[in-house]
Amino acid sequence: MVVSPKFKVGDKVRVNKRAPEYVFKGYRQMTRTIVNAFYDPDKQCCYYELGARGKSTMGYWFRGYMLTQVTKKSRHKIGKPKTKHKYIQREATLKPIIIGYLQQQGYFVKDEVYLNHHFVDLIATKNGNALAIELKWKYWQVALKQALQNKPYVTCSYVALPADKIANIDLDEFHKAGIGLISIDIKNKAVAFQILLSLDKKLTSAT
Repeated sequence: MVVSPKFKVGDKVRVNKRAPEYVFKGYRQMTRTIVNAFYDPDKQCCYYELGARGKSTMGYWFRGYMLTQVTKKSRHKIGKPKTKHKYIQREATLKPIIIGYLQQQGYFVKDEVYLNHHFVDLIATKNGNALAIELKWKYWQVALKQALQNKPYVTCSYVALPADKIANIDLDEFHKAGIGLISIDIKNKAVAFQILLSLDKKLTSAT
């Protein structure tokens, strides 16, 4: 199934509050033009690249829910971001929790990283090791497939899900695949490793 793009090249947009905080703070209230669009068949979603003054692009790929289209009526006001996929909004609530946890552990974290023709939700690096983390609200089978694609390019590949969804997961599938599992307690903003992987593998090529 191919998802219809929310925007097209040439559309005027602004970054909304569903973008990572450091991106939103730097570009809020700034109107930008979409200069490139990319469809990721694995995640079944579209990514958009924005133009920047003095540069060809901002150097960051945005998901559709992070952007709000600017029209003549709305150019002075940004409304509440809308998306047809509520689960995408829910996944966005997981990111700041796990990013905060990893940063406390000394990791440098980047989100929506382009890796071998697809995007990874989070890449965390520390002491020459790289962790790839795919976030999902409930579709763990899809996340497991994505994590397997990331595995050759990082030290350890993980799937992160809400803690109350872990009971519905076949843990044997993760053990067989060599994929780690992280549970996120949204209410208490806590992170726990259900399957912890060793970091003794040599890092190959993560960008």
